[in-house]
Amino acid sequence: MIDFTDSKLVEEDGSPQICQIFTDVKANENTDNDIDPQSFTSDVPILALRNMVLFPNVAIPVAVGRDKSLALIEAAQKTKTPIGVICQKDAKDEDPGQDGLYQIGVVAEIIRVLEFPDNSTNVIIQGKYPFQLDSVTSTKPFLRANITPLEEE
Repeated sequence: MIDFTDSKLVEEDGSPQICQIFTDVKANENTDNDIDPQSFTSDVPILALRNMVLFPNVAIPVAVGRDKSLALIEAAQKTKTPIGVICQKDAKDEDPGQDGLYQIGVVAEIIRVLEFPDNSTNVIIQGKYPFQLDSVTSTKPFLRANITPLEEE
């Protein structure tokens, strides 16, 4: 995680140094998906997004606020595990289950976790390949599901 209270990572006006973050994302770009789709299919941690969609080979910043999402990011970062990212149907739903999620998502790699002085957390994730949601296996401490990798067309 990046702590923006470190003076080396903050500009004179108090804003974070974004150039370093984008350098890290660019360094992780490659044309090969280094996550084996066939070995990553059961009990996958799932991050539900509100009002945004992640696509394969795209990196996006995501504001993380739910306790379950923060627990997922922390666990995945410790174990260096990829995550499933999927959009939820109703942005007001605080705890979506299988019926509250769309059926197609993207396996993603966590590039960087950013903790800001106002106690907010953002995570930069990069999509790898699409998947179909088969079944939610657990909702605590965060969503986990079985997935089926999809071929890109």
